[in-house]
Amino acid sequence: MFAVSSQEHSVRAAFWRLGLLWGGLFLCQCRGPDFEAAPTLTGALTGTSREAQSERFWGGHQVSFAAEFAEPWAAFGEEVSLSLRIQNGGLLDLALPMRRTRGVFPFRRTDVGRAYLDLTRTSISSKWGTATRTQRLALEELGGDGWNVAGGTELRYQLPLSIAVGADTDFVEVMAQVVVFPVAVEFDGEPLRFAPLRFPPSRLRMGSEEAVSRGTIGDLGELHWAADESPENLVSLAVRFAEWDLIEVTDRLVDLLPGPTVRARAATEAALRFLTTQPWHGVERWRSWWESQNAVQWAQQHRQRRSSSNPETLAPELVE
Repeated sequence: MFAVSSQEHSVRAAFWRLGLLWGGLFLCQCRGPDFEAAPTLTGALTGTSREAQSERFWGGHQVSFAAEFAEPWAAFGEEVSLSLRIQNGGLLDLALPMRRTRGVFPFRRTDVGRAYLDLTRTSISSKWGTATRTQRLALEELGGDGWNVAGGTELRYQLPLSIAVGADTDFVEVMAQVVVFPVAVEFDGEPLRFAPLRFPPSRLRMGSEEAVSRGTIGDLGELHWAADESPENLVSLAVRFAEWDLIEVTDRLVDLLPGPTVRARAATEAALRFLTTQPWHGVERWRSWWESQNAVQWAQQHRQRRSSSNPETLAPELVE
């Protein structure tokens, strides 16, 4: 047995404490931003979700987010662009770093933020029916090293998108939402807390080039042309005209049934299901519903929603 002096014992204990300190630093530096964290204790006690807490946080600092497509309609195969806007209405400068290196050698670590594009795509075809697909795409280059928005200013960013369309597709509706998880949120250089950026969902509707160009006229006679000569354009035209007068377009579509061809009938029913959210199949089912009290209530609810919207956003009246 070797005797250990008190001085040597103290040295060993000091090295042991130093090892524990370095181990703790290593664990802290290896843990990056908790992007998918569980609900916070505050949220659990107050009954609010993480999304609601995030909205309250940004609202308290007068920071808002907006997103919209350059045009509400696009032709198949056309490149589209989603415009993102961050508006800082407060007095403090906002910094949203997307990349940050922290720690000391040899435990240095680089944290990288994440950005996603959530897409919900509804495709309608008079040949194979209706399909809805939801996917999340990673946006690797969005934001670069980060965004800086001075107080009282706004920042705009254009996100180009390419929407793939399957064969024999008549109409596509896309709902897109961008969600950004920066590595930190700083106001005037002071980190406050971690809060994701959730831009509001934006809608894009797509059809054939011919349907998009004819839809700008606003002539309901185009529905009869599509049923007789071009049923693949019927759904897009009906949806476009319904943005101006849903009740009148629904009435015209019911009158078009059963249609001159099988494909025209399928396109008409597909348009009716999309516009009215009713699940019916068959000419008699559609006509009986349109003449029922349920259809009257549906039309009244639609008129109430339309009258409560901003009159400046309403399109011109349709041409008979």
